[in-house]
Amino acid sequence: PFLRAEPGDKYYKKIWNGDWESFWEVHSDENLSEDFKDLVTKMFHVDPKDRLSLKEIKNHPWYRGKVPSRLQIFKRFTQRKKTLDESICNKENQHKNDVIARTKSSPKEAKKFYTQFFDVNDGDRLLDILISFANCEGYSSVKSTEFFRVQIVASEMAHET
Repeated sequence: PFLRAEPGDKYYKKIWNGDWESFWEVHSDENLSEDFKDLVTKMFHVDPKDRLSLKEIKNHPWYRGKVPSRLQIFKRFTQRKKTLDESICNKENQHKNDVIARTKSSPKEAKKFYTQFFDVNDGDRLLDILISFANCEGYSSVKSTEFFRVQIVASEMAHET
């Protein structure tokens, strides 16, 4: 729910202040069961003395409930990723269209520069954003696990009208 337990984190603030209603409202699109919310709420209690013990967690109704199959989990996460990717593409395409509308280019060749800022504190997340952008634009890309480098070079020929 949060990157680190830091007072400035918007999700952590909700937990620290006991504002569980707002915390769960942020996650309302996740279709989380009441048992799950109850378990997490009790596990994340601000005062460690009030948190569930491991024995209590294992006896909680959500923990003892029905477990989805690997295939069901895979399908659910695949659909969630697709939805997220489409959302990112839609936002990037809207941003690109806004930039194009403001860009005056020569009829022969248009060099378009797109700037978008992301709050990223993790190299893997940055690579995922870059690869998603490249894929939205129709470029093929591969994420290397051996080194940190991404290069996307693109030039477009403008059509004379």
